[in-house]
Amino acid sequence: MKSKNLVNSITTGMFIFAFGFISCQMSPSSSDSAGSPDSAASAPAALESGTAVAPAKVQHMVCFKFKEGVTEEQKQQHMADFAALKDSIPEVKSYSGAYTFEVSYEKTADYDCMHIAGFDSEEGLETYFHHPAHQRFIERNKDAWADVIVVNSKE
Repeated sequence: MKSKNLVNSITTGMFIFAFGFISCQMSPSSSDSAGSPDSAASAPAALESGTAVAPAKVQHMVCFKFKEGVTEEQKQQHMADFAALKDSIPEVKSYSGAYTFEVSYEKTADYDCMHIAGFDSEEGLETYFHHPAHQRFIERNKDAWADVIVVNSKE
């Protein structure tokens, strides 16, 4: 029971982190959103890039724990393969991924890496899941995974 509570606490913490992180990640938006409250919130990013941006409406966070013995090359291949999905699947509007780490004040590194992808809609997320490029990613990398956790959120 204690283990399940720990997992729930970690999952909640990762979700809160990811939600805040995704809120900072901006994706291209159509020009018809200019002047909306959403475009005001993204003004600093818009000023830096010179284009209007808006946050993704649906966020998909996936955390992976690698099996014992997985090589650094396999880990790097996993990271590169997931990152490439943004270029292969048009429904992916934003992406960020990194290795996790533990900090002194909490245990946060139960998973080795996390990926966060943004979508315009739940339908876009569903299309991504079934897309051949995503299925190839799973087939190519699944033997390296000891555990996977997925958290989806939407506005």
